[in-house]
This record gives sequence, C-alpha cells and structure tokens, in this order.
Amino acid sequence: MYTLSTLRLPVYTVNMSPPYHHGNVPQALIEETLHLIDVDGLEAFSLRRAAAAVGVSPMAAYRHFPGRDGLLRSAAATALDELGAELEAELFGQSSTPDRVHALLRGYLEAAVRRPNRFRLMFGPAGAGHPDGVLGAPEAGPRPQRTFVAIAAELVRSDAGSDVALMTAAAMLWASVHGLATLVIDGPLPIAMARDLAERLASAPLWLGAPPPDRGSPTG
Repeated sequence: MYTLSTLRLPVYTVNMSPPYHHGNVPQALIEETLHLIDVDGLEAFSLRRAAAAVGVSPMAAYRHFPGRDGLLRSAAATALDELGAELEAELFGQSSTPDRVHALLRGYLEAAVRRPNRFRLMFGPAGAGHPDGVLGAPEAGPRPQRTFVAIAAELVRSDAGSDVALMTAAAMLWASVHGLATLVIDGPLPIAMARDLAERLASAPLWLGAPPPDRGSPTG
C-alpha cells in the first residue's frame, strides 16, 4: 500500500546571491533556465542566454549539457520534482482523504496557473511528454505521479488493490485536473470556472477501485 507517510517533504533554501563563475554551474544553469522560461516562454529560450545570465561562457555550459534540449530536459526534471514537493506540502496537515483530494487538485491547478510556461515545459516534449517520461510502476515515475498514486491508494477499494486499479485511479484523478489546467492556460476556460470544477471533481464519489458496471446487463 502506498501512503502519504512514504512521502518525504524536502526543505528548500533560496539562494539570493548574484551569478558567479564558480560553484555548481549545472544547477545554476537549470535554475536560470526555469527563470527565463517563466518570464519569456519556451520559444525565446536559448542555452546562450542562460549561460550569459549565470556568468559563464556557452562553451562552459556545453561541458555540462549536450545542448539546448539537454538543458531543457534537466530543467523539466527539476521542475517536475519541485511540483511534486509543492503538492506534498499542500497535503501536509490535511486530516481526511476528502480534504487531501481537495488540496491536491486545488494545488495542482494553482501551480499551473501561477507558472504556465513552466507547466508547458514539464509536460511538453522535454518533460513528461518525452518517451522516457511515460508513467511507470506506482512507486516510479515523476514525483507528481507518486503523489497522485498515494492519494489514489486511499480511494481504491482494498479488494481491488492491484497495481492496475491503483494506476487507473491515479491516472483518472491526474488526467481530470491536468485537463482543467490545460484548458485554463492554453484554452478558453476561465480560471474561476476551473476552480469550481476542481472543487466539484474533488467532491465527487470517486471510489475508483470499484469494478466497472456490466454494460451488457439490462437496465430495466
């Protein structure tokens, strides 16, 4: 059984020092990449811009990343991990499964709206949309997946507790709120309506481990 007790919440510190030539250059490049994408979007990003902002030459950046795509993939992986940590923090202190479901869906939607360009990076070709980023076993996959799996473990009926049922429940929850988030940042859905829909979704009787109804049975 996968529970929230297995999720550890890391402690993050913010480095407010200016760029410098020495130190953890790969981490500095990743952080600057995420900042540039947040501000200007993915299309405007270049490895050269990130290197200049950090204070290193493009050649120095190439020593750590094979190119723009390699840097974007590392930045997407970092962003996914940070999103997972944010979702775990939303769940901290919630005392019931319904409260945790509400907190998870609300936190996911707000994260997408707060940093839409980063959201597109995480789930685009460089991130979870990359062939290597497909969903894996319940204990694997990107960190947000593990958070949804932990919540799904509380929703799935104990007598349906196979990995298939667990991943189905997690995928249904994730897909539902991810669709709302995408419709807000890239489509016509107003954020107020999306928030209301997320609350309704969280309040639905989602006992997702139950077997599907027999569609061949007569209805009356």
